[in-house]
Amino acid sequence: MAGCAKVRAVVAIPRRIGLVLSALIGAATVLYAYVAPALSEPDVPFADTATPAGEPLDLRTYLSTATVHQGARQCTAWTGNRWICGPKPWLWVGSYRGRVSAPQGPKWRSCIWAHPTAKSRKAVPLRITLPGVELQRELFGEVALLDVPRSGEPVDFEVAIDGKRVHRNTLRDDRGPRDWRQWTARTPGGRHDVTFTVSTRKPDWRHVCFTALTGREASP
Repeated sequence: MAGCAKVRAVVAIPRRIGLVLSALIGAATVLYAYVAPALSEPDVPFADTATPAGEPLDLRTYLSTATVHQGARQCTAWTGNRWICGPKPWLWVGSYRGRVSAPQGPKWRSCIWAHPTAKSRKAVPLRITLPGVELQRELFGEVALLDVPRSGEPVDFEVAIDGKRVHRNTLRDDRGPRDWRQWTARTPGGRHDVTFTVSTRKPDWRHVCFTALTGREASP
């Protein structure tokens, strides 16, 4: 009997090690979700400076005057770099520098951070409207999912000018940055409201990173 007990004890050791490792991995994953939004320049305002002639304009210069809605609720708290949309540390919209997922490995990008939400498996769209944008020849950029330790649901990314949708893209894991581009040379002159919408039915680990520029024959 004593011999059997020893055998059972020996057999149980790998199982216990596995449980401990699983617990450590789970804890590290949860920690990542809280730490990732603060890994790089979270509270440094994006410089609202003049763009050199001929260079595309980065629309992050309009972030401080943006209107951000999480479903029907408006995010009204502005920190100088981000709009706070909830108590969880990833629920905000603002300038960020982080790693995006790609087939050949993570790539660093400076972008606009946006994390959608959902309720009862129904998407709650996150809408970011930049008011009074003076559009030039093109409106363009990149969009991607930030590099995260878990896979998840696809995310829809849309761009609209004055309420009219001009672009739509669906993001999936490990696909890398996706270019988006809209020819705006025929858009009536003056200033226009540009709205970006991010939505998914299951927002876990769906940290979206996108850029938006307007300029003449330039690449993102």
